[in-house]
Amino acid sequence: MSHSKRIALFAFIALNVALAVWKLQSISNLRRSAEIDFTYGGGDYPVFLALPPMEPVAMSLQETSHYSLDLNDTISDDEWRTILNLTDGSGRVHLGPERRTFIVSYFHQLHCLRILQMAIAPNPHAPYHDVVETSVHVQHCLNYLRQMLLCTAADSLEKGDYKAKGFEPGTLGDDLVCMDWEALLGIMQSNYGEFVQWKYKWN
Repeated sequence: MSHSKRIALFAFIALNVALAVWKLQSISNLRRSAEIDFTYGGGDYPVFLALPPMEPVAMSLQETSHYSLDLNDTISDDEWRTILNLTDGSGRVHLGPERRTFIVSYFHQLHCLRILQMAIAPNPHAPYHDVVETSVHVQHCLNYLRQMLLCTAADSLEKGDYKAKGFEPGTLGDDLVCMDWEALLGIMQSNYGEFVQWKYKWN
């Protein structure tokens, strides 16, 4: 690769990183508005969960042998089943003086992925309730995920030949600049601990 092409490639990467950081900071500024006082009654609650400024983190897209749709792969079924257990509280937070319950949209999305996985590769040993819940929720989840993708409109650039590459486990894709999901999980875990203490004190 020529020197001028290297410089152009470096400039392109730097511009994309700068745009991603700018976007994350803009979102972070919106999130700080969640710290304004709310009553948490009716519609008087913030749009976002109040979070400290989150640093951007990198994630490499890759094909994986985990989370398969093989009916005989009990390990993958366990992986799908436990994606909602990343924190205590099943993806819910409790906010305001009366500890009103909200679900964080990230966990609603994970819930819908699990519902779609159960619909595509139903576990023959699943409790009847799980089977019924799947049939009721599939349409909702497809529509919900479609709308969430529209809402977030991720603008990371990926190479345009994604159809031509193999899908074998271990295949690496592009690198993405993401929100720090571990910071979100930490805040949610702390919120659940505070809720448990509050509930023990007042109930």
